Amino acid sequence: MTYFEKLQKELNFNLTEGEHEEILHQVIDGSMHAKSKLLEYNLILAVEIAKTYANGSHSNDDLISIATLGLLKAVNSCNTCDTFQSFKEYASRCIKHEMSKFFKEVA
Repeated sequence: MTYFEKLQKELNFNLTEGEHEEILHQVIDGSMHAKSKLLEYNLILAVEIAKTYANGSHSNDDLISIATLGLLKAVNSCNTCDTFQSFKEYASRCIKHEMSKFFKEVA
């Protein structure tokens, strides 16, 4: 089992889309606890995206840290996301942007 597969197994939270959307609405209302939950429940997304950037030139921990930073930025700025799918798409873009920025800076 690879490093990424192990993390994905550990982070697999089985929430329904409705439960995610309820948390998302609480985040929009300003709940810090909900922000923490949204971040935790979507760490798997950060790991999945970090995995696509793994090429051996950077440690897996570094890639996951950068991806998590992108996810954190998404959670802190998701005021217009009204569905879980729209949040997931927004978070994916934020994570990929953060990863691209990292690779440009280290090049």
